[in-house]
Amino acid sequence: MKVDPVMRGHLALWAALALLLTLAAGEVQAGFSVHIVDVGQADACLVISPTGGTMLIDGGDNGDGTSTVVPYLQGYGLQALDYIVATHYHADHIGGIDEVVSYLGIDSVRVAVYDRGWSYTSATYTSY
Repeated sequence: MKVDPVMRGHLALWAALALLLTLAAGEVQAGFSVHIVDVGQADACLVISPTGGTMLIDGGDNGDGTSTVVPYLQGYGLQALDYIVATHYHADHIGGIDEVVSYLGIDSVRVAVYDRGWSYTSATYTSY
């Protein structure tokens, strides 16, 4: 399968993030996993720590939260997330986050949702 350069760049970004999280922990522990959720040309990544901590990084495009990300979380028995991270405000990164939160419920985000901290002008951002 041929991976386009943009997707290869995104995969490299997630791999680097996983490596940094692992190094910050001091050692690689059994049970640490990084899942690149297949949402087509959009981005979504789930990190599960050995202690069961969870982080969703991006949520795919509009519709991906409901059609792909939520079922993926359900497949791992996840009914809550510790962290959600929005890397930036393009639709293919934040489009599914509101759908995930709507499905799980706002109280299911145990710690925080992190993003850039400023606004953006798009219908997807307004929904997010």
